[in-house]
Amino acid sequence: MKINKKSADESLKIKTKRLASQGVQIKRKGRCYIMSITKKSINNNEYMFFNHSRSNHSGFVHETELYKNDRLIGEYKIQYYNRTWECYQFQSVMRGVINSLIAEAKEEYKNAYKKAHNIKRLTEAKRAEMQTEFEKDTFVNELENLYQML
Repeated sequence: MKINKKSADESLKIKTKRLASQGVQIKRKGRCYIMSITKKSINNNEYMFFNHSRSNHSGFVHETELYKNDRLIGEYKIQYYNRTWECYQFQSVMRGVINSLIAEAKEEYKNAYKKAHNIKRLTEAKRAEMQTEFEKDTFVNELENLYQML
């Protein structure tokens, strides 16, 4: 019976997610899997980063999945061709997923703002007004706080 790599990776992810509540770190040197789980709580919402690293033909990859209350809200990965200089492992990829979620939310908010006000281009005054309204968004504020905690 042949096991394809994708199903093996999926089953490994499922097993490690089960151990998330215990804060288990899995290190396997064969294919250089290094996994860790980082949890943070903000405003009664639990954020969990499921991080893993793997080797490939040109270096290694750090990947993360961000869950909010056990619901996947974002993924991000970074390809490294040489060693990395992070304060701690997976810092860059965890910050990357937060930055991409904030940028995505801002773009969606901008499009909704333009549609609601029936405008095609934002003037400086409208952009400043939109930015102040955007900064009041609780989800964005939680993401910014999460970024500061990393």
